[in-house]
Amino acid sequence: MERIDPILGIVDTHPRMRALQLEHLRSLDVEQKLALVGGACAAARELQLAGLRDLFPEASDEELEFRVHAKRIGVNHMARLVGADHPWLEGLRPAAAGSDV
Repeated sequence: MERIDPILGIVDTHPRMRALQLEHLRSLDVEQKLALVGGACAAARELQLAGLRDLFPEASDEELEFRVHAKRIGVNHMARLVGADHPWLEGLRPAAAGSDV
């Protein structure tokens, strides 16, 4: 049976291992926790870049960086900054109406 955590959602980690993970995370100092979060953010960015490379294989590094930023701040917001007809916005899904993410 799947367990549901109010924060994490479905949890597939054995309760004993989860307790060990939490114990370890609680033992870290602030700098170690920041390094862990920074590493997770960097990994997420690399995954996003890899996904965009798959979608736009002919794109330059500059274009891919633009697209990463557009996804981060919201395609609609980026369109307001650079113009909705900017060619690098093509193929990026705009946010739902009433949203900017």
